[in-house]
Amino acid sequence: MNTKKLKNIDLISIIAPVLVVVFLSILVVFYPTQMKNVINNINGLIGKQLSISYYLSFFVLFIILLFFAFSKYGEIRLGEEKDQIPFWGWGAMMFCCGIAADLIYFSCTDWIGYYQDPYIKSTGDVFNNAVVYQTYLWTMIWVYFVVAVCLAYFMYVKNNNNYKYGESLRPIFGKLIDGFLGNIINIFVLVILIIGVACALCFSIPVLTSCVCELFNIPYSKFITLIFMIVICIIYTASVLNGLKGIEFLSKICIYIFLLLIGYVLFFGNETINIVGYSLKQTGMLINNFLSMLTNYDPNATDTFVQSNNSFWIAYWYTWAITTPFFIAIISKGRKIKQLIIEGMAFALPGILLGLIIFPNYAMSKQLAGEVDFISIYNQNVEKFSVIVAIFETLPLKHLAFAIMLISMICFTATSLDSLSLSASYFSYKKITYEEVPDKKIRFLWAIILMLLPIFVTISDMDYSIIQDIVVLFGILACILIFLLVISFFIDIKKHKLN
Repeated sequence: MNTKKLKNIDLISIIAPVLVVVFLSILVVFYPTQMKNVINNINGLIGKQLSISYYLSFFVLFIILLFFAFSKYGEIRLGEEKDQIPFWGWGAMMFCCGIAADLIYFSCTDWIGYYQDPYIKSTGDVFNNAVVYQTYLWTMIWVYFVVAVCLAYFMYVKNNNNYKYGESLRPIFGKLIDGFLGNIINIFVLVILIIGVACALCFSIPVLTSCVCELFNIPYSKFITLIFMIVICIIYTASVLNGLKGIEFLSKICIYIFLLLIGYVLFFGNETINIVGYSLKQTGMLINNFLSMLTNYDPNATDTFVQSNNSFWIAYWYTWAITTPFFIAIISKGRKIKQLIIEGMAFALPGILLGLIIFPNYAMSKQLAGEVDFISIYNQNVEKFSVIVAIFETLPLKHLAFAIMLISMICFTATSLDSLSLSASYFSYKKITYEEVPDKKIRFLWAIILMLLPIFVTISDMDYSIIQDIVVLFGILACILIFLLVISFFIDIKKHKLN
């Protein structure tokens, strides 16, 4: 690919999102209570009155995903040439860009919260259902592929040389995309990108800091957290400056380290038989109950836990589905639509299952054996990452286990940020073709921008939960944009002639 020089740069796409995020940050820092109340009230409205919209929209998108994969449109090749990136490298980048270190955080902690909920307890098989429910929430990653198909279609089949999100909505809005409407849409997408990165780091960085403190027996401090942010920034900046080759290399390393971590817990934690047994049962339960969980809506709102929690997670995935699929589209040139979906899911789901089943089942085995009471640790500590430290302390050669987990989480975080930095760089151009890559200066600029908010949040002692709530707040708007994209795709696809 050729490097796109510093021409046709859209300064609004760079400056405006940063200003919006700065404004939100100032409000959160100086008016934290008021902002928290406003956001909670809005999210409460979304969770109750609008939850049916989330359920219905997600179910519709799942049907559309199946249609994309198995209809005649699945044969559409995204570009004239065959696969540009080998399967293993493509799959590694695709998996790493959409998962991040959150996978380890949630897999070790969330099952405990679900285990204690009255609704899960009412099911009888509490431990297994807690893990199954947690795992189901992460299978929602399939929504990425619906969005990625639409974006890749406009990029490679329609040969758009404007990669902004709004350009893909032209079949609906026409020339309005060239004006104020298009700018607002593109600014919104980049705001979500910046805040979403900060949200992801809210989960991963505290765990990384705790691991280092445990390894070296030093007090937990903000200074160590900042050092980690700088280290991660250096790693993913070096990766994105080397383009797709750099991202592919780092993604492969991430996969190898993650598999090493999984293998360490599975084979050296002295719970192999229990983990395998629980995992087989839970996988079967997940397959059998997937559709019922997808449509588990109670109009009488008696099961408020499932309803509000599902709405939260659907909103969470919607916000990430605005930006992450763009990178999936970038690396999928030459593949057919059905390949993007089926091969992509073949990489994503097994990786998710490995993390979200093996970690909690190891902890569950220790809990049931009475060796460690992780549930009490969870309830007694505001910082839920204390549970992760407690879990890995039970492994043999615990310092080696902590070191592997540390490297794995750093790699996961870096591989998510490098792909998002590259995507944001494409958004910064008015015109750019798929044969070009953004200039290194633009890639470097976005690599720095994405780390500024997390650093600011850490220094200012801002409540991390507010950032998470803001991301969810944007979920309904993200949902609307995604459906507009899908409608735009179907309007335009009617003109496409299959070979």
